[in-house]
Amino acid sequence: MHRWADAERWRALFETAGDAIVVCDLETAEMVEANSATCAMLGYTREELGNMTGRMLSPASEDEKVALISKGLNEKGYGSCDQMKMIRKDGSTFWCDTRCWVYDVDGRKFYLAIIRDVTERVESSRALAEAQAMLLHSSKLASIGQLAAGVAHEINNPAAFVLANVHVMSDLVERCRDAMRAMRGQGDVGVDRVLDQYGVDHSLTQCAEMLADNREGVRRICKIVADLRVFSQEDPTNLIAVDLHDIVDAACTLVGNEIRHRAHLVKAISKVPRVTADRGQLIQVVTNLLMNAAQAIEPGSADDNTIELTTDVEGDEVSLTIADTGCGVPNQDHERVFEPFFTTKSKSEGVGLGLALSLQIVRQFGGGIELRDRQEGGTKVTVKLKRAETPKRTSPAPPQTPHRGRVLILDDEEALLRAYQRMLPGYEVVTASDGGVGLEILSRDRDFDVIFCDLMMPDVGGIQVYEHLRANDPDLRDRLVFATGGAFTQKARDFVAKLDVPVLRKPIDMYQLTALIDKMADH
Repeated sequence: MHRWADAERWRALFETAGDAIVVCDLETAEMVEANSATCAMLGYTREELGNMTGRMLSPASEDEKVALISKGLNEKGYGSCDQMKMIRKDGSTFWCDTRCWVYDVDGRKFYLAIIRDVTERVESSRALAEAQAMLLHSSKLASIGQLAAGVAHEINNPAAFVLANVHVMSDLVERCRDAMRAMRGQGDVGVDRVLDQYGVDHSLTQCAEMLADNREGVRRICKIVADLRVFSQEDPTNLIAVDLHDIVDAACTLVGNEIRHRAHLVKAISKVPRVTADRGQLIQVVTNLLMNAAQAIEPGSADDNTIELTTDVEGDEVSLTIADTGCGVPNQDHERVFEPFFTTKSKSEGVGLGLALSLQIVRQFGGGIELRDRQEGGTKVTVKLKRAETPKRTSPAPPQTPHRGRVLILDDEEALLRAYQRMLPGYEVVTASDGGVGLEILSRDRDFDVIFCDLMMPDVGGIQVYEHLRANDPDLRDRLVFATGGAFTQKARDFVAKLDVPVLRKPIDMYQLTALIDKMADH
């Protein structure tokens, strides 16, 4: 009676258990019992399961885990495995935790397996890990941007006075050439002989060329620093109309050295409408795609490979395609390449987040990314973006005769103050090397058309100058123009983001500066 009661109790527990329970022959792995939960979990009937072995329930990818369970059962009488994949009758897979025990019935050994579906737990855990990894990746990019912002401030200040001096020297060289041409026009043979003897024409031409090269070199240095700063994600996505030419140029500057030894870079970019995007984030996307294209090609074979960028317009959609002649992506991986952590690269080249982040960014813009094979080998990746709305045209204001005014310049770089004075010979320029000194000058003399103020100064900086004038002299506050070599503190970035006065980034173009001063002086 007790044995019958125990058997009935066991059968009730067996059938009502929420987990799948199967009993298999230890030697053959044939299933001899399965509860209702097993049938519901796997989609098989009891009769179908009776013709199967436990090993048939897992895909080949799990063979190693199955072998470990078998080893445990045979050696210790117990085996287990967490997060193992199993296959349903319809071919779909799910994650499970498995626990197995060996027991003996009349000299015949069986093992009982309890299988719990943990798919929801595994997917939630993976989603959390992916989110954490993306956050870490974004944090690293932000650190690069933060570092670049600090470096930018140190580079852009000296670059500003170098560029300013180059502008002035270029003008002086042109004036010398004009004077030389005038002297030759006098017909004085002696003067012409001296000019020829010392090669003045050639020397001035060389000076002009060297100054032009210097100007371009400084601009390239500053552009590289500015392009690096786009990886900082401190600001929210700022969707504006951006020029794809500008985006491509910035990205190519950042990865040019990586590409140079692997392929010829071909920019077959046609004139296309502006697109709606965040400039910094779109540069990050194109940079990622160019890096992927470069890393698909072995270094040292640049003459045999190309990376080509092309654009196209279809209706309200503008596309940028990056095609490479690299190793390509297997067909079965086309969809997976956009999954976080999936990568076809070596561990040293990536962790599989670049394309996932890129797709996420582009979707924020209302666009998408497509990947396909090239018939001749390699891969094509197309970024599709929304065409930006065309702004309404307004009639230009009638030209006005500029008023040459007074300018107060506040900057802690003495060399830059001298350069500004040389840049602005037609203006009355007063300088101060600190915001506090500048405020003292303004307390005695308010008659300035423009107050040109550096944002970051050691003692009294631009923020304090702005706050003082806003509280005590709003009219002078409206004459402020800020210059910055890089707002590398959070306080400074927040301040710039909310500013209601003009901000110019160093190094400042002379013509841009004079145009702004003239505009403000004429109001």
